[in-house]
Amino acid sequence: MKEKPKYSLGQNLIYLSRVCRRETKALPVCTAGLVALELLNSLAGITIGPAILQKVEQRAPLAQMLLTILLYTLALAVFAAGLSYLRDGIHVFRSRLYDAFDRAQARKAAETSYPNTLDPAFHRMQELAYRVMGGTNVQTPPVAMVTLTGELCTAVLGFGLYLLLLKGLPPILLALVVGTTASGFFAGKYAGRWEFQTREEAAKYRYEMLFVTNTAMSNEMPKDIRLFHMQPWLMEIYDKALGLYRGYCGRRERRFLGAKAADVLLTLARNGIAYAYLVHTALTRGQSASLFLLQFSAVTGFTVWITTILDSLIALHRESRKLCGVREFLEWPEPFRMEEGEAVPRSLKGYALRLENVSFRYPKAEKDTICGMNLTIHPGEKLAIVGLNGAGKTTLVKLLCGLLDPTEGRVLLNGEDIRQFDRRDYYRLFTAVFQEHSLFSASLAANIAQSETDIDMERVKECVKNAGLEETIPQFPDGLSTNLGKALHDDGIELSGGQEQRLLLARALYKDASILLLDEPTAALDPIAENDMYLRYDAITRGRTAVYISHRLASTRFCDRVLFLKDGKILEAGTHEELLALGGEYAALFEVQSRYYREGGADHEA
Repeated sequence: MKEKPKYSLGQNLIYLSRVCRRETKALPVCTAGLVALELLNSLAGITIGPAILQKVEQRAPLAQMLLTILLYTLALAVFAAGLSYLRDGIHVFRSRLYDAFDRAQARKAAETSYPNTLDPAFHRMQELAYRVMGGTNVQTPPVAMVTLTGELCTAVLGFGLYLLLLKGLPPILLALVVGTTASGFFAGKYAGRWEFQTREEAAKYRYEMLFVTNTAMSNEMPKDIRLFHMQPWLMEIYDKALGLYRGYCGRRERRFLGAKAADVLLTLARNGIAYAYLVHTALTRGQSASLFLLQFSAVTGFTVWITTILDSLIALHRESRKLCGVREFLEWPEPFRMEEGEAVPRSLKGYALRLENVSFRYPKAEKDTICGMNLTIHPGEKLAIVGLNGAGKTTLVKLLCGLLDPTEGRVLLNGEDIRQFDRRDYYRLFTAVFQEHSLFSASLAANIAQSETDIDMERVKECVKNAGLEETIPQFPDGLSTNLGKALHDDGIELSGGQEQRLLLARALYKDASILLLDEPTAALDPIAENDMYLRYDAITRGRTAVYISHRLASTRFCDRVLFLKDGKILEAGTHEELLALGGEYAALFEVQSRYYREGGADHEA
C-alpha cells in the first residue's frame, strides 16, 4: 500500500496561513501585491505591440500614437518599479517566516519529552526536518510554498485573462494545449510521489553518514579513534551508507529526467500545432496584423500560464510533502503533559517521592529494567542507590525525576501521580548531575548559571566554593569569565575530569532545587578527592532530599538509607552498617572494594 502524506496540500496551506498571521502578517499582503502587479505588467507587455500596430493600421495621428506609447511606457515603468520594490522588501518577511520555523525546530529538539530522545524514529524525522530546512530561506518549504502560491494565483488569473483574449480560437486547439501540458504535469507528479514515498530510505542513509561524521568530529572520540585504529571501520560504515544513498539518488534522478523529457516533447508538439494554426488563419482569412500579433502573443502567454500553473502545482505538492516532514517533527506526540498539566503544589514541609509497583521496560527490550518496585523517599532523606552495572540505578533516578514514565505502576509526589502535573513544573523540583552531561562553549559562570544574562555572581561564587573549585578558578586566565572549549573560543580551556564534575556540582547547586540527584558524582576523582567531595555533599545537602548513585560503596556512609539493586529489584535496604551486618551481597561487594584501599591490600589479595 502506497504511503500518503500525513497532511494534504490544502491543510498545509491553511497551516502556513496561520503561521504567517502569527509571525509575519505583511508577507501575504506583499505576495498579493506581487500577484496584482505581475498580472498588470504581463497584460501591458502583451498588448503594447498590438496597440501600436493598430494605430498604424488606422493611420492615427502621430500625437495619438506617441501618447499611446507614452502611456504604455509609463505603466510598464511603474509596474517594474513596484515589482522591484516588493521583491526586495519581501525577502525580509520571508526571512521572518524561515526564522519562525527554525526557532520552532530548535525549541522542539530542546524541549521534547525525554523518551522521544531515545526513539530512533524521532531522530530520523528530526534529521529529515533539518535537512529540508537546511537551505537558504528562499529554498525552504514554508517560504517556497508562499512564493509558489503567489505564482499560482498569478498564473490562474493570467490564464483566465488570456482565455478571454483567445475566445475566437477553436475549443479543440485550447483543449490540445491544456491536455499536452497536463500530461507533462502528471509525469512530474509521478516522480515527485516516488520521492516522497522513499524519503525514509534517503533519511536513513543520510542519518548513518551524519552519525559517522559527528562521531569522528566529536570531542569525546579522537583518542579512541586513534588508539584503536577505528578510522577504517568508520570509513567502511560511511562508504557503505554513501554508496546506498548514491544508488537512491540515481534512481530518483532517472525518474525526474524521464518526466522532464516527456514534458519537453509535449511542449514542442503543443506549440508547433498552435503556431501553425495561427499562421494558416492569418494567411487564409485576412485578419489584421494587430489581431494576429495579439493572438500569437496570447497563445505563447497562454501556454506559459498553463505551464506555470502546473509547474507551480507540482512544486507546491513537492514542497508540501517536504513540509509534512517538518510538521511531523514539530507535531511529534509528546508523552508528557506540559503547559496543559496541573501546577505542582508548593510544600513548606518538603516533598515525598513514592514508587508504587513500578516496572519499566525500554522500547524493544526483552525484559524490564525495573521490576515491580515499591519505594518511598521521605523529605530531607539522603538515599544511596548502589549495585553493579545494569542493575537499573540510573533508570530508577530517571523515573523519580520524571524523565521517564513507568510502563506499569505509578510515581507519586506527596501522594499525587506525577503524570497529572505540568512536567516542566515538576522538573523545577530537581537538580541533577548525570553521567551523560553537557557543558557549553561559554564562560564558567554561564555554565554554572545556565544563562548568559542575569547571573548572580555572588551565588555563583558560593556554589564554586561549595563544590571545591574555589582554589582552581583563580588559576584560569579570566577567572569565572574564562571560556570553556575551543569550538567557539580560541582562548577556551579544557577541564580535567575532576574539575568538570565539580563544575557540574556547582551548576546543580546554583539551581537550588528541593531534590538533588547525583549519578556517579565522584567517578573521575581519586580516593582522597572523593572523600573530600562526600564531606562536602554531607554538608551542602543537609536539610534537603538527596539521591546518590554510586559504584563505590564508601559513598554510602553518610546516607540515611542504602538500596542495593540487582536485576531491577531492591535486593537489600538499610543503613551502611546494617547492610554490612546483614552479610549479604552488599557486604561482599564492600569487602571486595575496600581491600584495595587497605595497607597491604595487594599482598592480601595475592
